[in-house]
Amino acid sequence: MRTKLHWIAGIIQFVSGILWAGLFIHQFYLYHFTNRLFFIILPDWYIVPNSLLGILNAILGIRLIIGSILIKKAYTIFFFCILANLLIIYF
Repeated sequence: MRTKLHWIAGIIQFVSGILWAGLFIHQFYLYHFTNRLFFIILPDWYIVPNSLLGILNAILGIRLIIGSILIKKAYTIFFFCILANLLIIYF
């Protein structure tokens, strides 16, 4: 059952996932395919998993808009993706 709340939550999750993935994909592109020099470079083992987590959240946002997944399940997975991001950063 698709309600207005599912639609709004799905749009929020989709946009945050696209922005999250886009940030890291753009950063990866700048590091590898331009001649710019950077003072601090994020390692690839940090950029690639974060890009994949962002894509996963965008897919979950689309599934939430369609109505094939519940809000609670989508945002639980979103929370664990953010937790995985924190674990990647600090460990």
